[in-house]
Amino acid sequence: MENYALHQWPVESSLFRDNYQVVYKELTNWDESTLKNKLLNLFDNAKLTGFQNTPRAKQSFEGLSGLVYSPLYSLLSSTEGECHILTNCNVKGISKDGKNWKLEYINNRESKALLVSKCVLASGTIENSRLVRSLARTRKSIRNKFNKFKIYDHIIQGVLVRINKSLINLDDFVSDNSVVKIGNQIVRSNTFCSLKKSQNYYLLDIWGLGEQLPDQTHLQFKSNGTLPYVEVKLNAFDDFVLIQQVEEIKNIHSELMIYFNFSQKEVIFPKFGTAGFTYSDVLKKIENSESKMSCEPYYCPLGTVDHEGGTIPFGDSLNYDGSFLDTESLYILGPSTFPRMGAANPSLTNITLSRFISENYISK
Repeated sequence: MENYALHQWPVESSLFRDNYQVVYKELTNWDESTLKNKLLNLFDNAKLTGFQNTPRAKQSFEGLSGLVYSPLYSLLSSTEGECHILTNCNVKGISKDGKNWKLEYINNRESKALLVSKCVLASGTIENSRLVRSLARTRKSIRNKFNKFKIYDHIIQGVLVRINKSLINLDDFVSDNSVVKIGNQIVRSNTFCSLKKSQNYYLLDIWGLGEQLPDQTHLQFKSNGTLPYVEVKLNAFDDFVLIQQVEEIKNIHSELMIYFNFSQKEVIFPKFGTAGFTYSDVLKKIENSESKMSCEPYYCPLGTVDHEGGTIPFGDSLNYDGSFLDTESLYILGPSTFPRMGAANPSLTNITLSRFISENYISK
C-alpha cells in the first residue's frame, strides 16, 4: 500500500512497514518467477519508464487451477499445539457465552457450535460485516453503530488488445506476472499491464486500479435476513481518478502501438458503468473477434473484484491491536479493517497486517 494511504492508518506504521519487507521476501522465495518478469523488457524497449514487477501470490501450473500462497503454511508447520482448520463451513453468527465466544456454524449440512477464548474474524469484507452485525443485535451498546456500514472498492477500467500472431512475435515478452507503474497521492491510481498468449493471438491488458475514497457508498443489511445491498455513489475525487486513468491508459497504449509499428485509432472509453462494457463482456467480444487486431475498453463494476473494504476500520471500530471496540478477545482482520485502501491490490497488505497483529497482539 502507498505511503499516502498508510499515513491515515492508526497502527504502529514503522513496525508495520518492516513486516511488508518480510512478507515480500517470503513471496519472492515462494515463487521465484516474480524476479523474472520478461514483460519489463518490452517496456524498456518501448521507452516506457517507471514500471516494476508485481509480487505474485499464486503459482500457475499447466492443466491445474494453481496454488495460492498463505501464511497458514508456516503456521501449520510451526504450531506446537493443536491447530485445526475447518473447511466448507458457513458461520451463522457469534455471541458471548460467559467468558468465551460462541461460534454457530454449519458444516456438511450439520449445525454445530464452537466455544473459544479468543475469536478472530478474518473473512472477506461482506462476511466480516455480517458477523459484526449479528453480534450487534445482542449488544445494545453497538447496535445503532452497525446498522449501516461505509464501504469502498477499487475503481478499475482498462483496455484489452488482441494481436494475432501473424502480425508480430511477442513470445519473448509473455509472462505470468503483470507489471505496475505506481501513481501518487494526487492521481490515486496505479497502472498495470499483462501480456498473455493463446494458440492464435496475444492478449495485451492495460488497466488502472484506483482508490475509491470512503464517503457516500454504503453497505446495509436488511432485518429480514435477505442478502445485503450496496448504495453506490462516486464523488468528485473518484471522478478525477477515472479521468486520470483514461489518460494514462491511452498514453501507454499509444506508445506500445508505435513501438509495434501498428496503425492505431483513438480508444474511446464509455462512461464508467455503461452496460455492455464490463471486463467479461469485452473479453468475450475480443475472444470471438475475427480481426487481426482489435482493441476494446472496459471497466469492472464496483464489488466484482473482491477488493471491498473499510466497513470496520481501525481508529473507528477497532483498537490499535485489532480488537473490536469494548469487547474482550475478539479481533478482526482483513480489508474490512482498512481505513484507506490505497491503489494497490490488498493481498500483500492483508497478509502483512494479519501477521503483524497476530504476532504482536493476538498471540500474547
